[in-house]
Amino acid sequence: MSEMQQIPRLINYPTHEHPLELTEGIKIYPQYNGSWKCDNCELDKTNGEKPYHCQPCQFDLCINCALPIRHLRHPSHQLYRANMKNVYPQYHGQWRCDGCDVTRGPELAYHCFHDQFDICDRCVQGQNLPIHQHPLKPVDAAKLYDNAPGWWACDCCKRHGTEIGSRFSWHCALCEFDCCVDCLAERKTPQHEHPVHLTDPMKVYGQNGSWSCRECRKQFTTENPEPNRGRPYHCFDCGYDICHECISPALHNDGGDIPMDPGLRATYAHNTPSARVTSRPHQPPTEILVDDDDDVNIENLDESERCVICCSRRKNATIVHGNTGHVCCCISCANTMQQRGDNCPICRAPIDLVIKQFNS
Repeated sequence: MSEMQQIPRLINYPTHEHPLELTEGIKIYPQYNGSWKCDNCELDKTNGEKPYHCQPCQFDLCINCALPIRHLRHPSHQLYRANMKNVYPQYHGQWRCDGCDVTRGPELAYHCFHDQFDICDRCVQGQNLPIHQHPLKPVDAAKLYDNAPGWWACDCCKRHGTEIGSRFSWHCALCEFDCCVDCLAERKTPQHEHPVHLTDPMKVYGQNGSWSCRECRKQFTTENPEPNRGRPYHCFDCGYDICHECISPALHNDGGDIPMDPGLRATYAHNTPSARVTSRPHQPPTEILVDDDDDVNIENLDESERCVICCSRRKNATIVHGNTGHVCCCISCANTMQQRGDNCPICRAPIDLVIKQFNS
């Protein structure tokens, strides 16, 4: 039996009141030579792909959006590819992935209409790390290693989950290999043409793990008093290495660490809740604070000036955690993340405070 014959002719979609029938596009839209547009992913279909069509509503879904998948992280229900701006309009399409715990903007993701479980494409497909041979998928390490919750260790940077501030690990079940989100991240820097990864020098250079920064020429060994700062951002394409100090100014444009005044820290410490919300509420907050900077023309903004969550407003908020903060998003998105109990989208640290930035 061919793959096409296995696809059902009639389906019921969770958010549509009528059945949808797999139909030839040319029969429905002869005036457009069979071309049509999926009402979920909003992609134009011109290659003869059949839509799942509702005649009374003129509603169309492509096969990828119409048919559910099963995922090991959520075996109890089916997951549908959904447009998150329609699923969470009250959050302007913002949502948090239950696989990797990252807050994301309006995009397509896999959603459970029974219990609001959400998972991103990256988590469904898995991620490749240059120093490991198998794809990695996000797991709740507190459940995976339930004999010592929070004490899982990243096999790249050797930090424990409690140091990283996350219970989520990118995991290889075949090798029992774990990687934190910082070590998995692919970073781009203007100093080099290829992306770089924060890497364990012992895995790249072996023996004593010695290396040198191509920018400042500083030599590093595994005996460095600051082991995490002694790790290279390494290019697996050409062997280029850059140190933490040299790459940091470039990363600040996309949400770098900003040291906080200890005096300012003291003024808000007494308002910090002792018990932090760590899971998304089933009921959304009743009020979302709105950015008064919405009239800025997004076309006039550099990509580095745009909010990393919604990509449609200026970065004008500092997300404060401990003695540092990140300027990475607009005040609306920052307030939404704080209300939901999300972590900082850059470093995954719990959010203590959101401060609006005023630019002269």
